[in-house]
Parts: sequence; structure tokens; C-alpha cells
Amino acid sequence: MQFITEPVRETPVILSTDVLLVGSGPAGLAAAIASARAGANDPSRTLWLFRR
Repeated sequence: MQFITEPVRETPVILSTDVLLVGSGPAGLAAAIASARAGANDPSRTLWLFRR
């Protein structure tokens, strides 16, 4: 097995979320519905990320 070694670094966290949906196609919509059905009803803790 091969490994990639990276130097230690600090990455700033600009947003913390419970659910991150990536994409606006059928898979993104299905993920949004599934997370809502699973109880992720707080919109302030859900982020939908897509590109136009």
C-alpha cells in the first residue's frame, strides 16, 4: 500500500453543519429527502452545495 505524506497544517473551519448535500441533480435531491426523513429538520444545520 502506498501513502502520501503531507506536512502538518492548520485548515480554518468557516462553517460547521450536520448535513452537507453536494450536487443539485437527482442524487442531491434524493439525499435531501433522505436526510429530512431521517430527522434533519433544522435548516440552519443543513447546507446544500451546488454549482450553476
